[in-house]
Amino acid sequence: MKLNSILKTLSLFVIASPLVYADECEELSEYLKNTEITCLSNTEGKIDELEINDQNLTKDDLEKILSYDSITNFSYIFNIENVHIYENGEVQEKMPDTIDKLTNLKNLKNLQQLNIHYLASDNQCSTYCPILYLGSIEKNILKDLKIKSLQLEGIKMDQDIIREISSLTELESLSINDSPLDNCSDFTPFSNLDKLTYLKIDLNPYGYKDDSSNVVPMELVNTFKSLKELVLINLENQVESLDLPNLEKLTIDLAKQSDDISYLAKLDKLSSLELHVRPDSNISSLEKVNQIKNLTLAYRTKSFGFSMYPNYKMDFKLSEESQIQNLIISAIDISDENVKEIMKLKNLNKLVLGSMYFYGIGDEGKKLLKSLENRCPFELENNNRNNGNFDIKSFKNGPSCNESTITNDKPTTSVVNKTTDVTSTTIAENEPTTTITTTTTTTTEEPTTSTITKTITKVIKPTAIFDDEDNDDSDSDSDEDDNDDNDDSDNDSDDDSDEEEDDIDDEDNDTDDDDSDSDDDDNVEEVNDDSDEKDIDSVEDNNGNVQEVNDGSDEKANNNENENENDSDVEDNN
Repeated sequence: MKLNSILKTLSLFVIASPLVYADECEELSEYLKNTEITCLSNTEGKIDELEINDQNLTKDDLEKILSYDSITNFSYIFNIENVHIYENGEVQEKMPDTIDKLTNLKNLKNLQQLNIHYLASDNQCSTYCPILYLGSIEKNILKDLKIKSLQLEGIKMDQDIIREISSLTELESLSINDSPLDNCSDFTPFSNLDKLTYLKIDLNPYGYKDDSSNVVPMELVNTFKSLKELVLINLENQVESLDLPNLEKLTIDLAKQSDDISYLAKLDKLSSLELHVRPDSNISSLEKVNQIKNLTLAYRTKSFGFSMYPNYKMDFKLSEESQIQNLIISAIDISDENVKEIMKLKNLNKLVLGSMYFYGIGDEGKKLLKSLENRCPFELENNNRNNGNFDIKSFKNGPSCNESTITNDKPTTSVVNKTTDVTSTTIAENEPTTTITTTTTTTTEEPTTSTITKTITKVIKPTAIFDDEDNDDSDSDSDEDDNDDNDDSDNDSDDDSDEEEDDIDDEDNDTDDDDSDSDDDDNVEEVNDDSDEKDIDSVEDNNGNVQEVNDGSDEKANNNENENENDSDVEDNN
């Protein structure tokens, strides 16, 4: 009798279990056939984060998608890598130009972050120099949402969108990427956004099909008195003043700006400054900006990011009264004069040198940098392979010079314990569901030790519908490649441990765009090389044009092969 009761109870449990543990990501993937999505569920099996790549979704499909009210992070992407479709030698440009399927966003009562991307470009370069098409957003899609973060990309901004954004009174982070502001005239409604602490405006230097400009009115920027972090990239107009009393962190591209940044001295709370410099920039006005504690000077391009190519020279002046504690210099051919300015910094305790060839530095500059080994506490990161021009090694001195570590460009001991439960779903018709579980791996390597604990559960349905442009979302693809090798893990445990370390780095860096993460004053950002996976056969000049590079020497070829190991990382939205 008791045995029958036990069996009946077990039967009921087995029947009920699929209902209890039903995963909404799997359910949605079954509904959306031949649609590329990335879906993450929470511990209850409900959808938490969702990214939709829309090529052929109907409004009914979007109603189904927006019925999952547990979603906290939603990304809608209309993505055609190149809009030109050739038929019988004729160019066809048939595509929707309005995003009109998101009318029920208010159903997502838990939504915190919204990203809308209209990605359509005409790229006629051998590398990357796209002219962008812009998409409109149907009226009232954004109005009165309770989100905290909004990212718009490739959107034709107008006064209606300005008014709708101003209704987002809980907004803390706003990113406007490749979305020109020519059709906007009144930014005073933005004064409602008194919780906004992060603003990013990153425009396209190659232009737009409708001939929009990259002018950003300063009255827009100066409206947000609560801003703590500001990013301005590829502006055509001059930034002559910033009236932002709470600003703590600023990133500004000087490609089309004056070298005079003395106006920044008025920003009392500014502690972190990142400058993307032009070739042969002369930023003598830096000696007047003494309140900052973290400074980054880097040459950056839209195509290649913080690349070693081509290492331009620049001049800068620093003051002995400067409060700089952390200094990053990347993709710049530093000279003896540059090093002399660095030596003025009495409070400097960390120097990072990345993506450099060191062709311009002489014996005097090398001797001065070598003398930093006697400064305590002090840390030098030389993230470049020894090319014969500069042989100083990375080191870290403690408060007492008796405590010193020569790192020789190898990482110090690191221990990472991470457990991740992820359900990532990509749809392809008639493909089976594969469940992959990666367990703990520990590697020990002399003289450094790295311990990694990682548990990953994924539900993946592979697809090959569209290849995304080079962007931060490529991590999921690399994860799939790594997991495909798990069958050989018994024979290749060392290789697998390296792959898992890479996976953890990818996951740790996946937080986006966003762009809204602010570092503490004393934090040092690593310069991120966007060009790691690109063949560099051209460079950009001062105006953003791409020029072909004739690589005629074995020495340059070797430098390019080692480029990934030479790059120094900075933080990331773009």
